[in-house]
Amino acid sequence: MLRHAGMFAAWTPDQLVEKVRSMGGAGQIGFQPLLGGLSPEEGWKSLRLLEATMPRLKEAMG
Repeated sequence: MLRHAGMFAAWTPDQLVEKVRSMGGAGQIGFQPLLGGLSPEEGWKSLRLLEATMPRLKEAMG
C-alpha cells in the first residue's frame, strides 16, 4: 500500500545496486526494516539481505 502511494520504493538487491550506480554513487538511500508494522522477523530478513548486498553497493558507490 505504501509503495502504491508513492511514498516508498521497494527494490530487489539488483534494483538497489543499479539505482546507486545510476546516481554515480552520490545521494542517499533510506532503509526502514520495520516500516508499516512489519514483524521483527521480516525486518531481520531485510537486514540480512542488505548485509549480503553491501559489497555490491560499496562497489557501485565507487
